[in-house]
Amino acid sequence: MAGNNGGFRMNTVVGVDPGLASTGIATVRGSEKRIDTFSYAHIQTESHIPLPERLHRIFSEVYRILERERPDLMVVEDVFSLEIYPKSGISLGKVSGVVLLAGCQLQVPVME
Repeated sequence: MAGNNGGFRMNTVVGVDPGLASTGIATVRGSEKRIDTFSYAHIQTESHIPLPERLHRIFSEVYRILERERPDLMVVEDVFSLEIYPKSGISLGKVSGVVLLAGCQLQVPVME
């Protein structure tokens, strides 16, 4: 949550790198002058699990982290895919969708 530290506004930003097999999440807390804390995690899903269950797991974990951290902003890496792998781009789009939904449900401002 935003606070005050020696006259500087404290901010918390959560960054998300969406991926179906592994979604990375980093949290940074600090002011415009310094970083006070940094943490990271990843959410792994296994390929033998049905897609809807994998997406639900990613959504639930991102939601839980956002609920705990209460960030001022969530930044989500833009989805890209090579033309020769269109299914990868579609899968990444689905993952980004559930990540964005988690942020929206908790009213966290989002940047892509």
